Amino acid sequence: MKGTNGGRISSNGFNGYTSHQKENWANSKRIVIYDSAGQLSGFVDEAIAGKNLDKKLYFGTVSKAVGKRIYNATGLDVEGYNCSPAADEVRKILKDHGDEKNEDKRGQRAITKEDFALIPDIVNNADKVVLSTRKYNNRPVINFVKDINGRITVTAYVSQRHIDLTVQTMFSGKKRSLATATDEHASVNTPKAANGTASIDTMPQTSEDVKFSRKDDVSVTAKDVQKLQKENDKLTQALDLVRQELKITQGHHVKPAVIDRLAGRILTDYQSTMPKAELVESITQLFDYIGNGERVIWDEVQAGAMNIALNVLDKSTQRNTEWYDATKPARDYLKDTAIKLNDKQLEEVGYAFGSYNDFRRALFGKATVSRVDGIPLEQAWRDLSGMFPDVFDPDTADVDMPVMLYNEVLGMYDRPIENPYGYDLRGYASDLAMQLYDAYMSAPEVNTFADKQQKKLDLTKAH
Repeated sequence: MKGTNGGRISSNGFNGYTSHQKENWANSKRIVIYDSAGQLSGFVDEAIAGKNLDKKLYFGTVSKAVGKRIYNATGLDVEGYNCSPAADEVRKILKDHGDEKNEDKRGQRAITKEDFALIPDIVNNADKVVLSTRKYNNRPVINFVKDINGRITVTAYVSQRHIDLTVQTMFSGKKRSLATATDEHASVNTPKAANGTASIDTMPQTSEDVKFSRKDDVSVTAKDVQKLQKENDKLTQALDLVRQELKITQGHHVKPAVIDRLAGRILTDYQSTMPKAELVESITQLFDYIGNGERVIWDEVQAGAMNIALNVLDKSTQRNTEWYDATKPARDYLKDTAIKLNDKQLEEVGYAFGSYNDFRRALFGKATVSRVDGIPLEQAWRDLSGMFPDVFDPDTADVDMPVMLYNEVLGMYDRPIENPYGYDLRGYASDLAMQLYDAYMSAPEVNTFADKQQKKLDLTKAH
């Protein structure tokens, strides 16, 4: 797991940021570093007013101890990730879960602006940490549940692109009430969440001392390449020697055909949909910088190779049919069994979907729902819970069942395109970066015969 800042735990339970990190973000227009409850309150007020919807607030980074607990519960390594409520998410959470009357219908209490101050305590000291069976835009989702005068759930998705644990929604049950037992596995994907608390993960993190940045504005800092730096001392020495050799020809230009073949092989090996022309351009830029730069900085070479590798791996895709195949018995049951809703469930459907007909149309061809005929939804839920108890929670309140059914039915038909390298993206990127270095060192050079002879002499002297 990743250590980030020497393990200094701040008052809110997260690792604090170093002076260097704070300086880097001091003039950022998008990132706000938490420093007080009053500042957080102002951040929430501005979010409500729509004045800062392009900003996100960093409480701090996940500590080693909390990261280990999350890893043991979910298999996800988020140590060192920024815990980050974004302003647009804050606004939507209050819109979707802040109305007292509507939340009361759900058996829940309304979220207030003061509840956002509880996020650090809930994440760091959760009574329960649960990995959702569903994903948010192909990102893993974690639910943190804690009893603070009633159960409160913070749902966050893991953004490996930004190294963020981003709060996506938040809701609270009434004190000690079983009726608030909202399904933790599906909380991200209720119709309300899909229309309200979702956001596009496009927040860039940049570093002024990095020359090569990714096409999606994500940069790799020196911390990302520390491992490579330690592993590549010999490569550094070799590169220094190459620089000395190439002074004779004023640089080193790798043949375009060589780069084209290299790009094609990388895209095939990693099943990446990154445009080949884009990859060729990036590799050419990196190789030209190494061979022709006025003052080549080794950190920038490493960062450039890592950024190319991350762009390739970001576009690596693989269709996941495991869940679709496993849930066939439940899909067959829902198609063949007519299900009837009670009056309270019909009322909830009207609130959540606009009308019963909209709800029925949303499930057409996937589940048979009727006003008059069929078995009660409560009975069907028990049958489904017997097949998949982790999905169809037997403790789900009757009134919550229609929305939960909708979520899980769609999930059983979803065969998402996933990134097979997602959980260890940077580990694979390090390997690919090394391949780029090796390719440069062995690439044919455009030099004269005399240059090559002189280089042989230099190499002999070096040894």
